[in-house]
Amino acid sequence: TVPCPLPEGYGRGKLLHYSDKPWSSRTGIIRFMVKPGEAVRTDQPLARIYNAFGRRQETIRALQDAVVLGCSDSSAAFPGIPVMSFGVPVKHARDIDKSTTTVRRRIMHTGN
Repeated sequence: TVPCPLPEGYGRGKLLHYSDKPWSSRTGIIRFMVKPGEAVRTDQPLARIYNAFGRRQETIRALQDAVVLGCSDSSAAFPGIPVMSFGVPVKHARDIDKSTTTVRRRIMHTGN
């Protein structure tokens, strides 16, 4: 893989919180509108879900400002399944503790 530079305002010692939301709420074929490494703004369209007949079922939008870390390698989307991953700037130390606790709980729950 080729490393890509972080967008302006990210990096340089700033922490990012991992997020895999928003999730798809529909089943269909996914078409991504952003690429890994791009910065996205709140409510920006990220991907569209289409049914087998080509009718748009859903537009997935960013829940917050973030940088795209990756996209699903599947062309299909299913309800409640993550389709993208994001790095979200951590603004307070409290957020760091909260995110670490969430990750620990997820690892303990899944056994990974």
